[in-house]
Amino acid sequence: MKTQSKSLKKRLRIIVFAFLGLFLLWLAFRGTDVDQLMAEIKKADLGWIALSMGMGFAAFVSRGIRWNYLLETMGYRAKKSNAIAAVTGGYLANLGIPRIGEIARCTFLNQKEKIPVDKLFGTILLERTIDSLMLGICLGLTFIFQFNQIGDFFAEIFNLRKADEAEPSFTLYYVLITFVLVGLILFLARKPILRLPFFQKIKGFLLGLKEGFLSAFKMKRKGAFIFHTLLIWGLYYLMTYVCFFALDQTKHLNPADGLFVLVVGGMGMVVPSQGGIGSYHLAVKIGLMGLGYSAATGLLLATIIHAGQTLMTLFSGGIALLYLYLKKD
Repeated sequence: MKTQSKSLKKRLRIIVFAFLGLFLLWLAFRGTDVDQLMAEIKKADLGWIALSMGMGFAAFVSRGIRWNYLLETMGYRAKKSNAIAAVTGGYLANLGIPRIGEIARCTFLNQKEKIPVDKLFGTILLERTIDSLMLGICLGLTFIFQFNQIGDFFAEIFNLRKADEAEPSFTLYYVLITFVLVGLILFLARKPILRLPFFQKIKGFLLGLKEGFLSAFKMKRKGAFIFHTLLIWGLYYLMTYVCFFALDQTKHLNPADGLFVLVVGGMGMVVPSQGGIGSYHLAVKIGLMGLGYSAATGLLLATIIHAGQTLMTLFSGGIALLYLYLKKD
């Protein structure tokens, strides 16, 4: 009975996430001339898109290598090829079911290296936190270099716009004030709130993250771990930025604009839709509109970046699965 219940929940989750992705995709493409979009895609310089795809795969490789540094703190060490293949296969799994990739990559490596799944998942939790921290740093830099643009982006996302105005009626200042007020209320009522079971679970989760961070300090190769973390996010930035040159409409964008698109696209990828379908397109479209470009141009850029990385993931992920299941150690 429990197995049937879990199976039903899994199917419902897949259906809900699929509809969410389709809804966001509809929002992103609503009012778009698809024929014109396809015509513009055909004009794109495939060389720059191929370079972006190569950088995306290089990030997978770097993640696999970095993963081993975390495993070493617990006394385990996997073959680099197995770790890289598991990471790549996990990203492929995410295209089918959001957030299943972390579990999949742990399962893949467990089957090849016999490392306990719970130990592997603990390292994934730490990786997620580090990625959130890096995205936060990139967001902070965007506030410095593109303050008005990121303000317009949040204003559009939160729909803070008057019907008779072409520009946002509320700026980021009002959004920040709202966050401060909510934070103040939560602080004043913190004692009864923190006693709620929900927040007790959050407390336990945060303690687990703390332990994970402390384990990271035990690494013998901290410098290499930091290098690969910076390399991964540098590649994320470059695989976004080089796509600007694939289109006549966006090739004049500057490096700061590349950071802005990386951040808004990263926030779009946080939404639990299959491979960021719909959510990434909508976020980048809104972001480009904040930079003064048309919705069509924003959607065009989002489409070529997302399509390139999706094709790369499908191809490399397929090879990774064949490697994992056919290669005998």
